[in-house]
Amino acid sequence: MKLVVGAFGWVVTSFLLSACSSSGQSSGSASAGSGGVSAGDGGAGVISGGGNQAGGGAGHVGSGGAGITVGGSAGVNVGGANGSGGSAGNGGNGGAGFPVSQLPTTPDPTEFVALSWNAQTGMTYSLDVQPVGGDWIAPCVADDILSDRLAYLFDGRCTSAGGMDVRNVAAFRLCNMPNDNSAAKCVTTSYVGGSALHFDTPQDAPGITLRWPLIPDATYALHLTLKNGQTVTNCASAGVLGSRTTFVFTGSCPSIPAMAAVAASDVASFEIDSSIHDQWAEPKSRDSAVASYDGSAKEVTFTFAGFTSPFFEELCADDPSAALQFPNGKQLTAQTCHIGGSTYAKRRWSQQAQYDVASYPRIFHGDDGTEYTLFATPPGGFTPVGQTGCSELNLISSKDGVHYTVNQLERLCGYSRLDNGEITIIGGTMYVAYHVITANGGCTASGNVAGRDWQIRVKMSTNFTSDAPTFTDFAGNAGFENVFHLCLPNDSNDGFWEPFVYQSADGKLRVAYSDDTPPEITDGKCNQLIRVITYDSASHTAVANDAVGACPGDRRDGMAVIQKSGSGNYYMSIESLGAPTNEVVVLSSSDGGATFPTRTVVADTGIDGGTGVGCPYLTFDGDSPFVSFYHVYTHPSGAVYGAFQMRALDATLAKKSDTQFELRRVWDSSDNLDSLYWGAIRLESGMIHAVAAGWSHPFSEAWLPLPPG
Repeated sequence: MKLVVGAFGWVVTSFLLSACSSSGQSSGSASAGSGGVSAGDGGAGVISGGGNQAGGGAGHVGSGGAGITVGGSAGVNVGGANGSGGSAGNGGNGGAGFPVSQLPTTPDPTEFVALSWNAQTGMTYSLDVQPVGGDWIAPCVADDILSDRLAYLFDGRCTSAGGMDVRNVAAFRLCNMPNDNSAAKCVTTSYVGGSALHFDTPQDAPGITLRWPLIPDATYALHLTLKNGQTVTNCASAGVLGSRTTFVFTGSCPSIPAMAAVAASDVASFEIDSSIHDQWAEPKSRDSAVASYDGSAKEVTFTFAGFTSPFFEELCADDPSAALQFPNGKQLTAQTCHIGGSTYAKRRWSQQAQYDVASYPRIFHGDDGTEYTLFATPPGGFTPVGQTGCSELNLISSKDGVHYTVNQLERLCGYSRLDNGEITIIGGTMYVAYHVITANGGCTASGNVAGRDWQIRVKMSTNFTSDAPTFTDFAGNAGFENVFHLCLPNDSNDGFWEPFVYQSADGKLRVAYSDDTPPEITDGKCNQLIRVITYDSASHTAVANDAVGACPGDRRDGMAVIQKSGSGNYYMSIESLGAPTNEVVVLSSSDGGATFPTRTVVADTGIDGGTGVGCPYLTFDGDSPFVSFYHVYTHPSGAVYGAFQMRALDATLAKKSDTQFELRRVWDSSDNLDSLYWGAIRLESGMIHAVAAGWSHPFSEAWLPLPPG
């Protein structure tokens, strides 16, 4: 949905319900079926092909590819043949979920607002912002920044007012600045909510307005394909477009000044080519969007082949019908988000005071439709349990997405840490691994000094699907299995983290974890590495503890997640942090998960932009892998924000497409962790169920349609 603001300040609400088919959209809009990367490099313009010349249309490679098919599996239906709400009780993903109410007519405010307006001849623009309960900040973004742009992503920062942050916006005011220095004209509107807002200013500029989505850290170039088969590469190069997300095509190609004007009726299609950090020679950094043209449309919009951000399409509002209800009468307030015409759905636990922090969330979807969610609450205070003040590890479950039960697997008072819980199902038994550090003086470390005992604990349940499940050690006794421990001096943080239990193809129980005991020095060796314990549950002993993967240089490898493909091959996703770039890596095993020698970088800030990636999770649709991770960016305004991102990979682990479903601003620059997300993804009945949370971010879960291809 976008809000359209009239020239006199009135607001028209319109739902955007169009959906793409495998053959792409009609003229004047993006062809969702288009793909490939243009041959242009963002530099000098090139004209090629045409008429009967050999090579006509050679400016594009890799076109084709299936478009987005809306519908598919039993998903969340909004409206449709069943009317508002559709078959909402299904939860949209073949099992648990949450009831879906109608699309909200008044969406909640968001931390990011994609502002846009119409083209006027000879105008530049400035933006004023009024905080809730405050005076106008004028200008918030001056005309020397907006210039003649027709779109701007407002992220809460007023760059022209000393970098002042506005967290709660009451109103926006857009002013045009005529080149003849005549009086500026302004359009003012109250900000109701939503992540997109269009000012319906007068449109008198000649030409065709082209609009495309923002890809973080990208620059863009425009290419044309004419009806005679001729291609015009870099009609407007990256040197002209830069990071703009709009351009008015008047027939002239600014990067080819000697070229005669092109009549609109001669244009067959437009292509927007993108590259992260101007890396035009690096195919991994590039994406493209092609829109066919009917010869008469005044505005054309694009959809990139490999990048979507449903955050800027969704409508979110408080939804009492989706609140989580617990046996003790407590409930967690919920906000739900939907996109018209799509099975996409999201729910946020919107009031963090009700649960504090849902750290390191993990999910499992049972065969009977039960949804299990595991998370830690390090400071305590998960109100449905009714206890506060001590660290907790909670497992909640529901068959309908509304009525939940809680199993508190651990509650530790006076301990230094309880976190990193992980769910694994092996042979119908649920295993939960987690990390514990005792209080100071909990053990005696080397040198006869007071220490803290670092532990990897595992609990198992053979009856986790029952109404009253029990969790025990491996002998069936109450308590936990202490798989591995290490006593370190009180002031040491150089132990281990992030355990993950799995069973290798040889039937052995193994536990991967992050070993942080190597010294933090620049010696060309890994500062943190992944190790795998082979554990004999009968004798309750670790029979092996081996390093896996080839950690290159001074890096920190961690956050291991092990999954099997549909063909039974084992893979491990990890984060690898250090100079010169941060990476998400997938390690491949050729021996059934005993070792993981093959290392493939699947995300890299040097290629993908941003300042950080990490906390990955891995899942498979057959042999098609998906990896999720947080991605931290610095916006041109200087504001820092974190995105939770899902990347579809091909069988060679090469990138196919990205989906960013959650974005959050960092409001306190002193808190670097404020931009991070913990998260996980699972394939559920033909959709991806994703969960994400952070120290200051509400717990979010989304049901994402599988990307095309």
